[in-house]
Parts: sequence; C-alpha cells; structure tokens
Amino acid sequence: MLDLRNSYLKTLKAVTMVAEQTYDDTGISLLEFAYLALSMQRLYPALKPPGLPCRWMAHVMFHGLSALQEQPLPPAYVGRIKGVDDAQVMAVVAETRKALAAHKPRNQVDRMVDFLTGFHKRKLAKHQEKVDRAKEREKLQRLQDRADTQKMLREKAIENAKQVEAALGGEVGQDQFATVRLIEDFDPSADLYPPTAALLDGAEPSAADAPKPPRQPKPPKPPMAKTRSVAGKKDKERKFRYETKARQKTARGKEKVRRREKGGGAGPGGDKPSRGGSARGGMGKGRGGRR
Repeated sequence: MLDLRNSYLKTLKAVTMVAEQTYDDTGISLLEFAYLALSMQRLYPALKPPGLPCRWMAHVMFHGLSALQEQPLPPAYVGRIKGVDDAQVMAVVAETRKALAAHKPRNQVDRMVDFLTGFHKRKLAKHQEKVDRAKEREKLQRLQDRADTQKMLREKAIENAKQVEAALGGEVGQDQFATVRLIEDFDPSADLYPPTAALLDGAEPSAADAPKPPRQPKPPKPPMAKTRSVAGKKDKERKFRYETKARQKTARGKEKVRRREKGGGAGPGGDKPSRGGSARGGMGKGRGGRR
C-alpha cells in the first residue's frame, strides 16, 4: 500500500480519477498528465477551492491540455518535484486505475435494456412465485390434516377396543363359560297343513304325499285403454290471423266483388234480371217469355 500522506500524491490520485472518467481522448500520455497535475497544484495552490480538488484541477488543466497535443511537455514540468519520482507517480496512477476499473459498471446498456423491457417478465415471475408459495402452503396443510385424521382414528380404535373388552367382561386369565341352548327348528307351515294319518302313525312321508303349496292368484292385468281411431279424420289446428283494419276493409271489398260476380251481377242496389228472361229484356225460353 502506498503512502499517500504527501499532498502531491493525494492530488494526483484525485485528478487521475477525473481524467479517467472525462479526458480519455486528450491524446497525451498519463505520465505527462500526472506531472501536469502536480505542477498545477504547485503553481496555483491559492486557487484550489476547499473540498473540491478533483473538479478544480480538471478545469484548470483543461486549458493546458490542447498545447500538449502538439508539443511534448516542457522540461520545467517534468523536472524533479519535492520527493516525487516517476515510480511513485506511476504506482499511484496504476492503483487508481485499478480501483476505478473494479467499480466501473459493466454491461450497463444490457442491464438498462433488461430493466426497461422486463416489466412483464418480472410481473409474471412474481405471480408464479406467489402461486408456488400458495401450492406449498396447501401441501403442508394437507399433510397436517392427514396426520390429525390418522391420530384421531388411532385414538378412536383404541377407545373402541377398550369398550369391547369391557363389554365381553372380563379380566384376562379367567375362565369364561357360556351356556348354549338348542332350539328346535320352527316350521311356519305346520299350522297351515296339519299332519296326515301316515305321519301320525310314524311312517315317513313320501314326496307324492307332501302337501303342495297353494297357488297364488295371478295379478289382474291392467285394463287397456280403449282408443277409437277414425280413419280419414284428423284434428285440424285452427289458425287465427290478426289483420289490420285496412286489410280487413280490402278483404271485405274483394269478397263483395267475388259474390257479385258469382251471383251474375246481383248485388246491393243493382238491377236484378227478370225472371226467366235475359238481362237485356229479350224474350227468353223460360217462364217469363212472351205474354
């Protein structure tokens, strides 16, 4: 680690940081830039604002950098400065550049593009994360419910076993006696069919003598619905037509004309033809002929 107690080296480090970020395209070597910075601090110590050495040195040297692009650094600036040699200057510059490179943002454009175009992707990722957490909670809840159910069933089985053991009576190791009674088979048909004489005498009944069970009457058939179908007659659906007054009036007029034509010109207010004769008054062959 270099000793930066010398004010020249402190100023060199600060100015180098500004130069790396601002004046990389000046066209001069970094060593010349470092000696120029040290000389500027020595020549203008009274102009340095307190607390802002970097910006002050950068702006002061900006006017002298253009001359360095055409001609080399004057010997007065390269000359020996109190306790500072080329090795120390280059060591400070190398350490400063290394520190700047470590903190320099890398792939900044890609990160900005990912941030600006990744809103929907991040939203979907958050939603998927919430869904995964909900599924995990449901899984844990199911496992807990299953464990509780199994525990309850075990306790219930133990309790039922104790109740059965208490109902059966007894302590383990005692002799248990049970009384078994034989009951004669009960035949419900004995009252319906009394025993025959052969059975009373002690003879074994034969299959032919065995009484036959009564026949059960057949259930009556449900009466069939009598349907009379008349051939050629079908129920016609009546159609109701709703017409406007204008259409009704037109229909009535057409009906009157049709009746008048059908009746031979007879109509309300018209001249009826003479009975037996023609309408023109000629002599016909009918009863209304010549008189």
